Amino acid sequence: MQIVVHRSAAQIGGNVVEVRSRNTRVILDAGRELPPLDGSRRADRMEVEGLTFGKRAFDAVFLSHHHGDHCGLLDRLLPDIPVYAGRRTSHVLDVIADFTGGAKRRTRPLEADTVRVGDLTVTPISVEHSSHEAFMFLIQDEGRDERKRGKSVLYTGDYRNVDGAVERLRERVGAEGLDLLITEGTNVAVESPLFRDEDAVAAAAEKLMAECGGTVFVLCSSTNEPRVRALHAACARAGRTPCHDLFMSAVRSLLAPADPQPPMRFVAGRVAPERPEKFSHFKAFYDRRQLVGAERLAKRPERLTVFVRTSMFPRFEGGSSFMTRFLRERGGEGHALIYSLWGGYKRTEPMRSVLAFCAERGIPITDIHSSGHASNEAIRNFVAEAAPRALIPIHCAPEDRERFRALHENCILLRDGEAWAVE
Repeated sequence: MQIVVHRSAAQIGGNVVEVRSRNTRVILDAGRELPPLDGSRRADRMEVEGLTFGKRAFDAVFLSHHHGDHCGLLDRLLPDIPVYAGRRTSHVLDVIADFTGGAKRRTRPLEADTVRVGDLTVTPISVEHSSHEAFMFLIQDEGRDERKRGKSVLYTGDYRNVDGAVERLRERVGAEGLDLLITEGTNVAVESPLFRDEDAVAAAAEKLMAECGGTVFVLCSSTNEPRVRALHAACARAGRTPCHDLFMSAVRSLLAPADPQPPMRFVAGRVAPERPEKFSHFKAFYDRRQLVGAERLAKRPERLTVFVRTSMFPRFEGGSSFMTRFLRERGGEGHALIYSLWGGYKRTEPMRSVLAFCAERGIPITDIHSSGHASNEAIRNFVAEAAPRALIPIHCAPEDRERFRALHENCILLRDGEAWAVE
C-alpha cells in the first residue's frame, strides 16, 4: 500500500490524499485551498491526472465532511468516478449548489459499516467537528497473500473530539494494530483553547445576549450545526428571537428539522443568480408573507439575535447593504456582534471591512469561538491511544510540522506529491 499526499502536506486545507494498493486507487477528500488572507481571488489550479483530467485512474473518492477545503474540488472531478459522502454532507452540498447556482454532483451514501472498492475496504468512523457530520476513514487492504497480513491506514479528516473512535478502530484492526495514522494538525500549536466546547460557547453567548440592550449580531458558519444549535440555546435562555436568512434556514431545515425554537426568516439581498423559488431547497421558505427584509425586521419589537454573513456588510464606503438598512431603521446604539469564526479570517480583506464597519458605528465585537479542530493535548492523546506504527501529519501550518516529531518516533514529513510505502 502507498500513500500520496497530493496536497495539504504543509498547509491548512485543500486536502487531496491518495491511498493506493496493488489494484485500487482511492482519494480521501477533494478540497480546494482556503482563500488567500489578502482578499485576492485566485483560481485553484490543483490538477491530478486521472482524477481531474485525462482518462479515469481512480476507483472512488471519499468525502469526510462538507467543508470546502475537503470537498471544494467536487465539480472538477471526472464525472465517472464514484463519490461517497454522508447523507447530511450531500444535503448541504446540494443547498450550496442551489444557493450559488452551481452544478450538483450525485454521491453514494456512506450507509453501510464498510465500503468495498477493489481490494480496499473503507470504514467510516464518526467524529466530532464543526459540522453536523464528519468521518475518519479506516482503509485496509487484502495483503499480498495468506502469509502476509494486509495494511491498515487511518485518515482523520478534521476532528475535535474522538469519543468512541478508538474503540471502533480497535474492533476493526484487532491485535495487529494500526500501521499508519494520517492526522490533521490545524491546532497542534494550541495547548488550551479559551472555549473548549459548544457548552462553553453557549454560556458566554447567553451572558452577552442577556446584558446587551440592543440587537446581537452573530458571525458564524451557517453550516456549523453544533455552533448554531449552541447559539440557539443561548437565545432561548436569554429571551431572544434568532433570525436567519434563507440560506441558513435551508441548511438548518435539513440538519435540524425539529427545531425547538423556529427562527424568524429574512431576505438579505440576492439569494441566487436566479429567483430562489426555482431552486428546490429554497421553495419552502420563499413566501413573502413570512419573509421580511432589513427594514421590516428592524421594526420588530422582539429582542433579536441576527445571524449574519460578511456579504451583508458594505464592502465599499457608502454602499447599501442589509446591515446598513437594518441599523438605519433600528438605530445604531447598544448593539453587539459575536465573532464565532476562526481568528485568521480577521486578516482577510472582507472581514477587515466588517470590523471597520462595526468600529465606525461603535458596535463592540466579542470573540466567542470553539475551534472544530483538536488541540495539541487532544492530538497527543489520540496518537497515543491509536498507537500507529507510523504517523504522517497533514492540514497544518508549515511552521508547525516539526511539532509532530515529539508525538511519534516514526513521524514522516512528506511533501505534496511525494509517495510513501506503508511498511
